[in-house]
Amino acid sequence: MIHVFCKGVTKSAVRRFVFGSLATCVLALTFLNGTPIARAQLLWHVTHTDSWVSPSGHLDSLVCFTSVSCKGNICTAAAIVTTDPNQYVDKRLTMFRSEDGGASWKEQSFDIQYPMWLTNFGFTKVQQVDPLCAVGIADNGFVVKTTDGGQSWKLMPFPVQHQLADIDFSDSLTGIVVGIELDSEIFTTTDGGNTWTDRTKPGYYNLCSCRSFGHGEFRFFRYGRGQIYTTYDNFQTVDSTALIFDSVSDPKYYNDLVNCTFTAGDTILAYGRHWPSDTVDPSGGYGMIMRSTDGGKSWEQPFVFPTIKINDVTMTTDLDRDTIYAGGFSNHNLLVSTDRGASWRCDTIVIDTSYTPFSCWGLTMTGDEHLVASFSPVTNHSFSILARSSSVLSHVDVVEKIQYYTYVYPNPADRMVHISSIDRSNPYHVFDILGREVAQGVLSAEGTADLDVSQMPAGVYEVLLQYYELECCAGKIIVR
Repeated sequence: MIHVFCKGVTKSAVRRFVFGSLATCVLALTFLNGTPIARAQLLWHVTHTDSWVSPSGHLDSLVCFTSVSCKGNICTAAAIVTTDPNQYVDKRLTMFRSEDGGASWKEQSFDIQYPMWLTNFGFTKVQQVDPLCAVGIADNGFVVKTTDGGQSWKLMPFPVQHQLADIDFSDSLTGIVVGIELDSEIFTTTDGGNTWTDRTKPGYYNLCSCRSFGHGEFRFFRYGRGQIYTTYDNFQTVDSTALIFDSVSDPKYYNDLVNCTFTAGDTILAYGRHWPSDTVDPSGGYGMIMRSTDGGKSWEQPFVFPTIKINDVTMTTDLDRDTIYAGGFSNHNLLVSTDRGASWRCDTIVIDTSYTPFSCWGLTMTGDEHLVASFSPVTNHSFSILARSSSVLSHVDVVEKIQYYTYVYPNPADRMVHISSIDRSNPYHVFDILGREVAQGVLSAEGTADLDVSQMPAGVYEVLLQYYELECCAGKIIVR
């Protein structure tokens, strides 16, 4: 296992967002609810890069991890593997398993026969149902399952060969699958997928998310506009909410909900993107996420994030804890909530110096409070890494403590300014309101520095401390 830090998140990139202009600075402060900015960052152990030695001993290259799921510290990850590093040929599907929360992985025996075109996208969803049971779906009715911890996988009989959007099992026997065709189909099972019951009826359009709660309770979600369907009596009756965005509130379809996450209660997160103009530009969307606490009957105000941070939200971790993470297509960023989705902020992804995490294909939380995720530098399924976050909360605490115990005085000042911090022997940088660096230095072994501001024009300046690869805004200087 390699423990590396990312230098790809450059100081200039951070400055352009945080200090690039007065308007941007105000946006950042407002975005963090007025709290002084600490650039909280997620530090990742890279478990696999773009090469992997399989149990058979040959080198597999261009590994793309397409989905990952954890139940406690037992995890399953689906992957597409190409054996020739120079050509996109000899692709195969496989599964990996971790029993230590993503710290180490072992490729499983996966000898199911499948059509080769499945390797274009692989398994779009896997679910770790319990320590021994896991399920996965791919296109055109391809459903697989293991009940022995991945020692063997079985292709489950499925009634149709249509595009499948989501699968969810409440236990090893009870599950639901939905498709995303125009006239979406719904199937449920109570015998572990050996037989399926068709629950389809007219009016189910573009279903993309589902959840099995057991005891005849299921929920599913409509792509784009966001209608929520619920049954409590095994589809004898089905309740439905109004569209989250209808033609009246959103006449130009500026909002597009691509997915949602359910809990055992009535809290639901819906997410996707907001288009700021009539032109649909895949790179110009604003990531959007919103919450309902009454089963979709009413929704709180959406959180819309700057394009520079994340332009499409496609997945979240489970809602069974206070801290929730969301990912999608972004620029080195994930979203984090510490109050079950009531508020959100951006965290920077810090991985490898040569790797740019843009697309998030899988995102899950382990039982020991680590994130495990699959990241790709591109928007297609070519290759990706499987990474495990390292001491997320403790690293955030370090930044916040440095910020809290750093003092800049006197303030305002016209000659000398003294910096005193619990940080030791690390660099500091001073920027003007336009994001230009006007001074720099290194804190002493005692955590102090003296800065001459007598030649600086009157104005407001930011002091940024650099703690290894972490950066935090530690205070302001007002020069008069």
